[in-house]
Amino acid sequence: MKKSAKSKERRKFIRLPVEIRVKYKALKEIIDTSGLKPAKVKNLSSGGVLFHSGKKLSKNDTLQLKLDFARGKSKYDLAAIGQVVRCSALKNGQYTIGVRFLEIYSDDLILLKGYIEKKATKADN
Repeated sequence: MKKSAKSKERRKFIRLPVEIRVKYKALKEIIDTSGLKPAKVKNLSSGGVLFHSGKKLSKNDTLQLKLDFARGKSKYDLAAIGQVVRCSALKNGQYTIGVRFLEIYSDDLILLKGYIEKKATKADN
């Protein structure tokens, strides 16, 4: 994506508007995939994710995330640990949750960056 000279973008990572599923839960001491709550992703970057949820979360909450998206013809799950950086109420009783990735497997990060670049290139054409 090209930025105009007047653009005041402060983000380090490209934001990609997507509609994919994400599951999350507050991270306690033991990491497992049971009890993850579903939510809808609104945008995604290699630095974090923004999603809508019916549950209010607190800033600095640590979450276990599992993002489900298609890679080619197959489904791919990406696992990450993230920290809530913002939670804003919407008028419909939902919340917009901004999460910064803290931990992500290097292989998953490479695939995520490739996914974002591929989608961003298609959006520019």
